[in-house]
Amino acid sequence: ISVSLNASTSTIGLQSGTVTLDNTDLTTAAAGQGSADGNDTITVSGTVLDHAQASFIAGSSGLAQSIDFSYVPAGGVVRSANFNVYNNAAPAGASFTAGLDTDGVTRVGSTLLSTTVAASNPATPLAAGGNRAYGANFTPGAVEGLISATHTIATSDENIPGAAARPNLVLTTSGRTTTGNFPVSGNLFLFGSETFNTTSFAIADGATIQKQGPGTMNVNGAHGHGATAHLIADGGAVNFLTDANSTASSGLKLTVQTAPVTFQSKQHLRALDVQGNATVATNGDHALVVGQLTIGATALLNLHDNDLIVRSALRGQAGAGGIYDGIQGLVQRGANGGAWDGAGGIVTTTADAASGLTTIGVASGEDIFGLAPTETTVWNGEIVSGVDVLAMYTYAGDGNLDGFISGDDYSSIDFNVGTSADGYFNGDFNYDGIISGDDYSTIDFNFAGQGAPLGSSGVSGADVTAVPEPAACAFAFIGAALAMRRRRRRA
Repeated sequence: ISVSLNASTSTIGLQSGTVTLDNTDLTTAAAGQGSADGNDTITVSGTVLDHAQASFIAGSSGLAQSIDFSYVPAGGVVRSANFNVYNNAAPAGASFTAGLDTDGVTRVGSTLLSTTVAASNPATPLAAGGNRAYGANFTPGAVEGLISATHTIATSDENIPGAAARPNLVLTTSGRTTTGNFPVSGNLFLFGSETFNTTSFAIADGATIQKQGPGTMNVNGAHGHGATAHLIADGGAVNFLTDANSTASSGLKLTVQTAPVTFQSKQHLRALDVQGNATVATNGDHALVVGQLTIGATALLNLHDNDLIVRSALRGQAGAGGIYDGIQGLVQRGANGGAWDGAGGIVTTTADAASGLTTIGVASGEDIFGLAPTETTVWNGEIVSGVDVLAMYTYAGDGNLDGFISGDDYSSIDFNVGTSADGYFNGDFNYDGIISGDDYSTIDFNFAGQGAPLGSSGVSGADVTAVPEPAACAFAFIGAALAMRRRRRRA
């Protein structure tokens, strides 16, 4: 006997019905037979399923998704990103939702962008409420530029009576290959096995580039940044081998986050925000010139044996407890009583600084040259004005930052000791907030111990061994004696 259920499929859920067989017989035999025989009843049931609900989003409708690989070095390592296809439960619940088949994918656009979606549907449909993971890949080419592709994924109900095609899922992928040009904001992720050497370096006006990942980025070649370009170093090492050539008002701002940054050449930046560790490589001629300088509470800026110029900055004065603000405050924190390891400051890690022979001296253009705010001169190869603050690796006691200790420096401390004056230029050579006999001890000791002049016009001050001429020794002795007489007289 063949039976069927005639029910509407517009209602989702369990459908059922019965078929009754009239068993009336012509015979009149014993009880239970013939006219007394009962009828037979057959129950017929079936389940009406709602259509599969394909989506890129769990629990919600999402037929389109975009994956942007952002910036990738030209010819670099293949990049991959995961995405999921969901079969969301219909309103009646997962038990009443058909399984989902993915019936293949069609790509339009660059062949450098691909997915792992199979050309035919998997053997097992995706159950309602479940998801299946896929990958999108970007194989960077050798040519700079933006590429993109659209991947259309065909879907349908599982293969059961009444199955139908379901809406397509559309995945858009894109990425930019670069040799060092960054026309729009984005991220640059480098794997640990990668070293990215730019052939030039240009971030467009208004664009922010965030360098991520453990790989190394070497900034090489000519720079050509827009007025408000911004680089965030947030992973792996970043080495500047060439100068950004920015001004105080236009060009590159550099934010140092978790990535250690090393300047291996002179560097001119619109702004420098150090929240991690930044280092000027040992050379003696790698001047760091910035329009603005910020150093976080746990960060370090290591000048080694180089100079720093901060445009239109606050030199700094000592407040309560002899604590300086401004650039002198940053050096004071870095000096940390002579240990030169203070967090949140400017440090130098040369052996001579550790011994007390050298330091980071701070003065303004007005202090050293008597310049008005708009007047300029050349200092260590850089044009400076009266409002610029100069920080120089030099002998402790070289108050006028000319690279050596002389009678001029003694005159300065003589004039200011016992007054309310403070600051390195005036004679506070140990950065304790006052000018005292301790500063005389510093200048006396280092006058005798200094070697060749420091600064870009002299030689590096790392591990200098002084061999004074006899006349210089006599002068040092006389200077020390006079200083001691002055201290006794003032006492």
